[in-house]
Amino acid sequence: MLAILQAGGVVVPLGVTHPLARVEGIIKDASISLILVDKGQKLRLNELAHSPFLVTVDSALHESLPVKFSAPQTACTPSSGAWVIFTSGSTG
Repeated sequence: MLAILQAGGVVVPLGVTHPLARVEGIIKDASISLILVDKGQKLRLNELAHSPFLVTVDSALHESLPVKFSAPQTACTPSSGAWVIFTSGSTG
């Protein structure tokens, strides 16, 4: 989650047990184009009709990344989004 924020992205938890229709609705409503997933969720989310780009976060990805000694520079400001939480509607 910290890497997403440092890269200038917005964290949108999808809930690994939510029905695929619910996940697809969240993806559409939040205009999500990239999702970080584990192998199990990649298999599950590949079933979506309009799946965004899925990046599997595992040891192979970690080992392929270049070593960085400074935080990424982004155009984030205090008014930039950080988190979007979708509730069931009954929780507010």
